[in-house]
Amino acid sequence: MIQLPHNCKALVFDMDGTMIHNKDYHDAAWIEFCNRHSVTIDLDSFCKAYTGKTNEVILQMIFGKKMPKQQILEYETEKEQIYRDLYSPHFMLVSGLQTVLEKAKQKNFLIAIGTSAPVVNVDFVLSHGRIRHFFDVIVHSEMVTHGKPSPEIYLKVAELLQIQPEQCVCFEDSIAGISSATSAGMYTIGIATELSIADLLKAGAYNACYDYNALIL
Repeated sequence: MIQLPHNCKALVFDMDGTMIHNKDYHDAAWIEFCNRHSVTIDLDSFCKAYTGKTNEVILQMIFGKKMPKQQILEYETEKEQIYRDLYSPHFMLVSGLQTVLEKAKQKNFLIAIGTSAPVVNVDFVLSHGRIRHFFDVIVHSEMVTHGKPSPEIYLKVAELLQIQPEQCVCFEDSIAGISSATSAGMYTIGIATELSIADLLKAGAYNACYDYNALIL
């Protein structure tokens, strides 16, 4: 079981892979998107490379060039619609998350999301999960210049919560995300939905578990 550090005032959650089980559907959506645009990618290396990054960076990886903002927006809209169509029938919160959110709110913790996902996907998750009311602050891709592993997202979260990053416990599932959160100064707990606990600890997480049932509040 995992206990929170004594100075914790806020719980901060990455979204994809940390709050929901959706990586396979993002992978499938990128494959379908690339097929539609006659782009060939090596799935294994691509999937490892895109985790935690903004769609702008990912699209430049796919097409091998910089693109105008409008073109990026059109491609992003297309790909994310594919993803939501694929994932919607299979939507599921990570086990124990609902209970943790309820207990955290009862104990007056601040609660936030820091994600590289676009706001339309954040709205999709909060609506499907019926959990929007738990969150005091949400930082998404449109609110930052640099995606993970840059610490910008989590520094922005702490700024909006009006507390120090060191007073936040962050939950992450990826190497880029753990790097982002720890670089920001947050106590980071890995959620092993995709990577192993050993890999999460090796990446710099202070602790790791399979789901939120291991967390003591």
